[in-house]
Amino acid sequence: SASNRGISSYNNAVPDATTGPWSYYQGSSTETFGIGVGYGLKKATGSGNFTFTGTMPTTVTPTITQGANNWNLVGNSFPSYMDVAAFIVSNGVSETDQLSDTFQAIYVWDGTSYNSLTTGYLQPGQAFFVNSKVSSGTVSITTAMQSHQTSIPFYKTSTPSLNLSVSNGLSTKKTQLNYFNDKTNGLDPGFDIGMFNGVASDLSIYTHLIENNEGIALGRQALAISEMESQIIPIGLQAEAGKELTFSIEALNLPNGIEVYLEDRAANTFSSLTDGDLKITLNEDVNGTGKYYLQLSSSTLSIDKDVLERVSMYTTTNANLRIVGLPIANTSVKLFNLIGKEVYRTSFKSNNIQNVSLSKLSKGLYIVQIQSEGSILNKKIILE
Repeated sequence: SASNRGISSYNNAVPDATTGPWSYYQGSSTETFGIGVGYGLKKATGSGNFTFTGTMPTTVTPTITQGANNWNLVGNSFPSYMDVAAFIVSNGVSETDQLSDTFQAIYVWDGTSYNSLTTGYLQPGQAFFVNSKVSSGTVSITTAMQSHQTSIPFYKTSTPSLNLSVSNGLSTKKTQLNYFNDKTNGLDPGFDIGMFNGVASDLSIYTHLIENNEGIALGRQALAISEMESQIIPIGLQAEAGKELTFSIEALNLPNGIEVYLEDRAANTFSSLTDGDLKITLNEDVNGTGKYYLQLSSSTLSIDKDVLERVSMYTTTNANLRIVGLPIANTSVKLFNLIGKEVYRTSFKSNNIQNVSLSKLSKGLYIVQIQSEGSILNKKIILE
């Protein structure tokens, strides 16, 4: 509305029909900023300074909640830099454990997108998002997290890493893969970092875990370097039909001879991104995983005969199993309990993504067996 002003807070409860999760201050109103609360600020024209007055805080404990989503905008209320790693240790991996396991990071707007940070220093007065693990709790920003910094340095690393980017000509989004000796293909809290999704976007790219996938979109994933060439990494994409997309990579410290391939499962193609950017135009909207996979290899890749090798599955609820990456073929699904008794079966003509209703099954551990085009895949799931 015309009375909205360029100061807003973030509301994770019921989104506004027009402004979504943002609640804007109104013209001619007087408000007091909350300690530790984050705000969005936008000047009417050009650049300039904002002035804040108030008393020096000691420990800041803003409330965080779970609502329509789990995102909360908090802020560094100190006139000094905040140690990001110290904040995460205190609020994410300590006994307080307020941050979600897949989001052990803070998320900061850089003018284009929300970047996840696990180290470094946050500027005085800077707001940032956190993802709450609890329905209602608090995070702490203490004086011990304060740090004197004259400048924020550039950091160099020898860690093998890969940035996969997608651009639609108007905006560019990316997801990152990092390779370590002591990390796994499953969840490594603090190193597998969920993608910020607290604000709607028409373009995004992310990955899913290779093992024990729970359907969480990751903006950053840590992987076992010893298994680099055997990993088949599910790529999630949200993009609109009819727009030309450009996929590109930035590879740092990868072993000599390793090439990066993007598989289009629907088109049955492998494209080397090491050789150059890949441009495509989607015939229909894409929103999810199952179409694209990333693989690193020292040899040329091609479509193999094991049609189920890239299939992943996870429960979206205790009554629904989602199977992603299926071929377009007749497929059967069976579930067995721990003593080997078949407790469920169904068959269908699959098309990439299939939801299977498990509403009649009780809680527990099950073996899921998928058969399609002569291939068989067995995986465990837990219904809680």
